[in-house]
Amino acid sequence: MYNQIIQWSVFVLSLISLLIILKKSSLIGDCLYVYLITVFFSSFIPVILIEQHYYEHPVRFLSQYFSSAVLFDYLAFPTLNVLFNLTTKRSKLVGVLAQAVLYSALMTTVEFILERYTELIKYYSWTWMHSFVTLIAFFLFVRLLMSLIRTADERERSRGVG
Repeated sequence: MYNQIIQWSVFVLSLISLLIILKKSSLIGDCLYVYLITVFFSSFIPVILIEQHYYEHPVRFLSQYFSSAVLFDYLAFPTLNVLFNLTTKRSKLVGVLAQAVLYSALMTTVEFILERYTELIKYYSWTWMHSFVTLIAFFLFVRLLMSLIRTADERERSRGVG
């Protein structure tokens, strides 16, 4: 029962947060790009890690349909990545790196607690350090990808195309 309460709480909180972010943001296109890029990579990276027995999700939201943590992979993490990209849009490199570390540290702490005290995640050859480093790398990867997309878009607009 405790696991379901956590999952439903994450579902509601993530959905409300995403809707507020989208409603308040003047960069809805950017938000949707980040969300979809994150979902795209979350569609196969966690599945590969689970199939390789690095970790598993014994109790899952919609477990009859997904072997991964669909709630995290398709809602919570993409929402946090959208927030990260919005809060770092005008940041310099040091600010982007600091926020990537901060977001990752908070997420890793929550994951570590969930791994210890719930059945939502179970590590095998995976550790909190793997999560921490992977999250930082992923936040930075999507941020870099969005910078490249914005730059290409600005070039196209300045040429009068699109």
